[in-house]
Amino acid sequence: MSGPPEALVLVLFQGRVLEVRCRGQVLPLSPLEMELLDLLARAAPGPVERHELAHELGITLHSLYSLVYRLRRRLGSEAVLQLGSATTRGGRVHGFSGYRLAVTALFERPLSER
Repeated sequence: MSGPPEALVLVLFQGRVLEVRCRGQVLPLSPLEMELLDLLARAAPGPVERHELAHELGITLHSLYSLVYRLRRRLGSEAVLQLGSATTRGGRVHGFSGYRLAVTALFERPLSER
């Protein structure tokens, strides 16, 4: 899937991502993909810095880049937006560098539906 996340919905339960739906269908995601979405959803509509995401997920920056790539392939290229500077050859980042979630809707699932 690629393009804008026109029908992408994150279903929350007690402030955490419970499931992801696209055009009414639940998308199967890995636990790490769900954890990344959860971190981005808690910060929405604001961005989260790359180093903070990698630290919270317990992975390297390279692994984070791969995780974001896989998530974009599943959810659409515009679902997770990249913000800020790219890493230089020396491995340094100039200015803010992170990701922001772009979804159609976030909604809390009532306890009665759990």
